[in-house]
Amino acid sequence: MTKKHFNREAWLVAATGALEEKYFKGNGYKLPKDVRVSCGFPRASAMAIGQCWDPKVSDDGTYEIFICPTQAAPIRVLDILLHELIHAAVGTEEGHKGKFRQLAKEFGLAGKMTATFAEDGSELHAELASLATQLGHYPHAAMTKKKKPTKPNKWVRYVSKTETTYRVVINEDRVEEWGIPCDFNGEEMELVERK
Repeated sequence: MTKKHFNREAWLVAATGALEEKYFKGNGYKLPKDVRVSCGFPRASAMAIGQCWDPKVSDDGTYEIFICPTQAAPIRVLDILLHELIHAAVGTEEGHKGKFRQLAKEFGLAGKMTATFAEDGSELHAELASLATQLGHYPHAAMTKKKKPTKPNKWVRYVSKTETTYRVVINEDRVEEWGIPCDFNGEEMELVERK
């Protein structure tokens, strides 16, 4: 039977409970009692799609887990959540080695330990697909971070016509203002084409 969750946090909380039953309690492992899950952009890494914060940074000593809002596919969200819950279970000081690696492999996560996933066709993928069906629709639409527009590169290079090791890097605006730079012989230099 599928359930209806009114927001993504309720879905993530229900998913946490289900993952705890299936992977942690069912295998003799324990999650800390104080774990919060939410959807939010991870900090300190533009590439991170999930993050588990040590309870030392939370005023009430809670593990804080965030799933990046760029992720909306339920199976992917669940495998990211499982990865982050392993961090909470073994302690963030383990990083992606030792007990973390052991549990990730035991639970069926594939890939580099810093970027695990439930491999399509694997037992874990099938279990997470079944769980996603039970949880129902993940009430979230993927967000795309807009990239800041890059300013055009106004720096240009000039090289001496007679001594090619003599080079100058200058802003185009200065060339317009002061003219083409000259080398040590007083000759105008050649513009090096941009690649």
